[in-house]
Amino acid sequence: MTLRELNAHLKLVQELREMQEIRSYLLSKAQPGAQRLTGMPHVGGVSDPTGELGAEIAELRTAIDAKQREVNASAAPVAAWIQTIQRYKTRFIFKQRYLNGLYWKEVAFMVGHGQTAGNVSKICYQYLGEEPEADEPR
Repeated sequence: MTLRELNAHLKLVQELREMQEIRSYLLSKAQPGAQRLTGMPHVGGVSDPTGELGAEIAELRTAIDAKQREVNASAAPVAAWIQTIQRYKTRFIFKQRYLNGLYWKEVAFMVGHGQTAGNVSKICYQYLGEEPEADEPR
């Protein structure tokens, strides 16, 4: 497994997470009480903000489902490769970063023992025998 292949999967995982966060935000806007009711007359064209929000949520749900299938297909070989890593700490770091899509600082926090983002990323790059790519996801 190469760093390029791992980063391609990581990008998919992070895109899925972003889409899910947007969906959560839109769902919170659609909850009762989230709308601003001022009682003042409204001027302008006819619009249905709630209907538009519902359509946006439905469209996003379809996109999330498609992205989830893409992530699942991409995850299988990555997970299988990670399972071949002998050292538990290194395997844990790879799982958190590339399967769970955590940022390096989040991985460092989970590893504990005063680890930094730089330390845990260095463990990965040394294991792979590669240097980080310039466009690598955070």
